[in-house]
Amino acid sequence: EKTVFKKPTRLECMMQDFPTVLEGEEAKKVGFTSIASDLCFSPVKNATKDGVALQKKGTHPGVAASGEADQYAAVRKIT
Repeated sequence: EKTVFKKPTRLECMMQDFPTVLEGEEAKKVGFTSIASDLCFSPVKNATKDGVALQKKGTHPGVAASGEADQYAAVRKIT
């Protein structure tokens, strides 16, 4: 059931369900913006050692240095 949480849950995890409860005029006011992930998403959550292992697997490393580099790359794209 989507009205009861099984455990403590962050609200933003369920925000995609919000428009489904709106009706009539309220529903007409809801929209979304879609942006390429390289412009708006770059996780910085891994230790350098773990990031190296991820990068060897072909996955984004998600370390501080890659997050900073991604930020600079995003700014270059939009300016």
